[in-house]
Amino acid sequence: MEKTDPLVGAIGAVRERHTIHNLRHILEIIARVERGDSTLEKITQSYFRSHPKLGSSDRALIGDVVIATYRWKKRLHNALLQTLAQERPTGLPAEETDRLIPGGALIMSGYDAGVVTSAYHRVFPSLGFPPRFWEQFVSGVLSLNPWESADPDQLAVRASLPDWVTRRLTQDYGFERARSLAIALQTEAPIALRNNDLRQDRDRLIAEFLSAGVAVVPTMFSPWGIRLSERREVRRLPGFDSGAFDIQDEGSQLVALATGAASGMVVVDACAGAGGKSLALGAMMQNKGRIVAFDPNEAKLEELRVRAARAGVRNVRIQRVSADPEDVPHDGVFRRLVGHADVVLVDAPCSGSGTARRNPDIWGRITPKGVTRYARMQRRLLETYSRLVRPRGRLAYATCSLFQEENREVAEGWLRDAQDFISIPVDQNIPGGIAASVCEGAYLNVFPDIHGTDGFFVAVFERKAGP
Repeated sequence: MEKTDPLVGAIGAVRERHTIHNLRHILEIIARVERGDSTLEKITQSYFRSHPKLGSSDRALIGDVVIATYRWKKRLHNALLQTLAQERPTGLPAEETDRLIPGGALIMSGYDAGVVTSAYHRVFPSLGFPPRFWEQFVSGVLSLNPWESADPDQLAVRASLPDWVTRRLTQDYGFERARSLAIALQTEAPIALRNNDLRQDRDRLIAEFLSAGVAVVPTMFSPWGIRLSERREVRRLPGFDSGAFDIQDEGSQLVALATGAASGMVVVDACAGAGGKSLALGAMMQNKGRIVAFDPNEAKLEELRVRAARAGVRNVRIQRVSADPEDVPHDGVFRRLVGHADVVLVDAPCSGSGTARRNPDIWGRITPKGVTRYARMQRRLLETYSRLVRPRGRLAYATCSLFQEENREVAEGWLRDAQDFISIPVDQNIPGGIAASVCEGAYLNVFPDIHGTDGFFVAVFERKAGP
């Protein structure tokens, strides 16, 4: 096998005896994702909760195979079609042949073909495999389009991305960067934690982890971040229940840092969701001042309430608002904040393309038209929430997208029409040593291929003082 290929060994070593037992679970989770019930992450978590007898090694194998199946789905599917043209198993309806894709993911990760065949026989007793089926499948996967090709469409197959994505990345960044990003998107994302400064400083938490046998290192860019050196069940780590840390990608931590929020300020988190950035802002402000967290999703806001209580963040007010930006100004809390906020963060709903390492099923949910719809929504959110910013106050616009249509184009397009705002360099709010690495011009931009974070973009604007 091609040693430099990131697909080879993508899942990692797990005892083979778990393969036969867990294939049925793998196929059921994939079936639920394909029905569009929810996201891969939520479906997997829900499935594990409903099957409490699955051990940690079982959950690890199941989760890894499901993620690998979606991370490499296009490439595996193309190789499967080539193989079926020569070696077709018997006893499996044509409409169910995609059920063989997880088997390909297992074989590519070093599992014995006989074990995988036995697992499929348990699920499909009448299934018969030609002798060289898996060998040809693996050969087909490895032979598909070398990384060196300068064709975005060939890159799309190799990296298991939609054609339009590699074309868009090439348009936005040039082919070399598009290839670099495509390769990075097929790697496993690190697990990053944010130290809760309300509980202790980062060095103390690192020391506590190390004394408990948990291998960690400080993150390169976030002053609060800690990266796990090995995979762990984070919610079982010491300090989780007491709110000593939160699970948060390093790039997401930098979004909070870029706002420049400080003690005593009035801060608005306009699209708070489950509140990861609200909690980071609360710690930045040392519980002094006021945070108002708006979001239309009550379930996410309830999660924020739970997380805030655990973290000891006491200065956040949670407010549900309409999902339509045009209706938000009718909210009483919103009306009272108009012209009074020191900082407003619009971490806008977006394609989420910057998080694809964690959510490889995302490519089945977004389209070019969908990206354009997000860009329109982002403009509307900026138009709505900019009303809250006081003179000389700041508005921070952020996405977890890689696409310029949602990033610079939205920020610069909105600013052209916003006569009372100016763009200010994000590095004004970022310590100098960090800013040089994460800022491009006036903006903060971090990427999975360069920084090892999820992809994030931040632009900051300041309202003019007036006449």
